Amino acid sequence: MKKAGVILAGGKSSRMGENKALLPIGERPAISLIAEELQKSFPETIIIANQPEVFEFLGLPIFMDRYQEAGPLAGLEAAFSYDDSSMLSLTGCDMPFISHEVYDYLANQMDEYEAVIPIFKNRIQPLSGIYHRKSLEKLRACLDGKQYKVKQFLDQLKVNYLELDGQIPEAILSRHFFNMNYREEYEQIENFM
Repeated sequence: MKKAGVILAGGKSSRMGENKALLPIGERPAISLIAEELQKSFPETIIIANQPEVFEFLGLPIFMDRYQEAGPLAGLEAAFSYDDSSMLSLTGCDMPFISHEVYDYLANQMDEYEAVIPIFKNRIQPLSGIYHRKSLEKLRACLDGKQYKVKQFLDQLKVNYLELDGQIPEAILSRHFFNMNYREEYEQIENFM
């Protein structure tokens, strides 16, 4: 089954005040670290961004949303539209410490489901999930109906919700699910280095 990794980099980073994907982590922009780690599980990795020129330095395929102002669901729809993989894994451009081990584990749990969504510390994490192409018709129906909340989409799918606590070491999980929406969160990255 063909699968690909997808980095969602189409947001406005309004809470951060600057492009989160380009914030330096050590000597490199965050999105470089994300792409490198994601490619360990998904050699075919693509970026969804509405300013593609910003990310050309990565040398990866970049596609734009087909539905405007529709959030992460539009990014997933664009990825399915431009890539022919059966399964797509998602990650945000603000998650610099993702682990390929998490994605490997999730990908192996797809079976007959339409999505595999991790749960960490009692919270579902749909932007670290894996989605099967058979969910695409329902995804487009949500977007056409202006239902942009990820939860509304998931409620229509056969989802394998996976509790990761105890399955993967806590140290890996706490790094994987760290994201930086606000300046204060970005300033915490030294705790993960």
